[in-house]
Amino acid sequence: MKPTLKLKRMELPVFDGDVKKYSRFKEDFTKFVQPSTHPDQLAFALRQALSRDPLRIIGPVEDEYEKMWLRLDERFGCERKLVEAIIKEVENKKEVREGDGKKLIEFIDVVESSYRALVKIKQESEMSNMKVLGEIERKLPDTVFQRWVRDRIKTEDKKAEKEDVIVMLIEFLKTERKRVEYTMETMRRNNSSRQQIPKSSAALAADVQRVPQQLCLIHDGARHNTEECKSYMALKIEDRVSILKDKRACFCCLKTGHIFARCWKKRPCGKNGCTRVHHPSIHFLVGDQKSQQSGTMATIQNNMHNNEVGASYKGHMLNDYWSKGPDLNNNLLAVLLRFRGEQVALVGDIRKMFHSISISLIDQHCHRLLWRGLETEKPPKTYCVTAVNFGDKPSSTIAIAALRKTAEVSREKAPEAADTILNNVYMDDVLQCVETREMAERLTKEVDCLLKPGNFCIKKWIISGEEVVGKSKTDLWRRRRY
Repeated sequence: MKPTLKLKRMELPVFDGDVKKYSRFKEDFTKFVQPSTHPDQLAFALRQALSRDPLRIIGPVEDEYEKMWLRLDERFGCERKLVEAIIKEVENKKEVREGDGKKLIEFIDVVESSYRALVKIKQESEMSNMKVLGEIERKLPDTVFQRWVRDRIKTEDKKAEKEDVIVMLIEFLKTERKRVEYTMETMRRNNSSRQQIPKSSAALAADVQRVPQQLCLIHDGARHNTEECKSYMALKIEDRVSILKDKRACFCCLKTGHIFARCWKKRPCGKNGCTRVHHPSIHFLVGDQKSQQSGTMATIQNNMHNNEVGASYKGHMLNDYWSKGPDLNNNLLAVLLRFRGEQVALVGDIRKMFHSISISLIDQHCHRLLWRGLETEKPPKTYCVTAVNFGDKPSSTIAIAALRKTAEVSREKAPEAADTILNNVYMDDVLQCVETREMAERLTKEVDCLLKPGNFCIKKWIISGEEVVGKSKTDLWRRRRY
């Protein structure tokens, strides 16, 4: 007797009320269930295939098979509702965090399946509008978004229609999914063989930034704090402030690694009854009215410029209507690795990078402010900010875009200097390395000439093995040992 193969009995397709699944459910039911079911039993079979919500819809006609389908088509078969449900599924997905490969694959699967569903009903143009495209791009991790922008710029045809953009994006995301799947599979194999899983670029960059906090701002490796340093206390107050600015230290605790606004040691000075919030070592003498007034005005102006776009008027803030823009910064890990590639290193700091960029007249009127100094008896005057303001949400993107554009314009005249600006700058810091000191000196001059037309200026260059170019009194104090 020949052995027989018993197949599992085919189960009824079940519809749970999801608009996106209705078309497939109706097709399967009419194709596989209806031909093999007696006409008198079709209404019963259809009721058995419906969940709670669809059953409620067909309640009044639950014994009439044809009318049941009409009620279901009216509620779940509407093409407009189907398009809205597909788009809403994409919009409801959360932003994918950097390095979360599993979530990125899930998001790409949803985008691709949604696009295919729209193609099936010939409504793919609904996914090509700028709102949906912007939502998809916004939910991508920064590194993936940057790759997408570069890929689109390289392959985009100026005559291409809008529909071509979503096709390009889908193909790009499919390639990204393959890359992530391959990476995850490699990591699983390494883990199974008890090998160490390589860290992601973001984790390595975080390790590079995770350096021990410096106790004294003047003496590297010292065991005393800055306020206990005799060299620091022997300086004039102006020189102490300069050191804090150069080291980017907090004006409250004299430590690095955080900004003034997030300092947990923030308290009034208390020296000579001073109620301002700063460290006592940088307190201006009460008798020096001019210095005190100058310091107060500087503090007020700085706070005012940083907070003007964050000021609320009738529940509206200027920053709420601005987009931050893409992250145009170079990858920090890549910049640091290239920085260690040759014998001679050089570092430059762009002076007042944001304030080097002018803004249009209409944008200046969006940055108006009232100011009367400390003369409270006089009516305030109206001023406006004429350069990019640090507090603006897109300020970083604008600054980096302007810097990169300056380099691209002069790329033919100074290709090496342009490549340095385009590939080896992180925010306002230039980090490069060359083979000889002569090459370093020549490159610094070329970079200075390249940046000048864009109104950018390097505050000072530091070349390994050489004294600081343009050194000040505070630089000399930093080089001394306690």
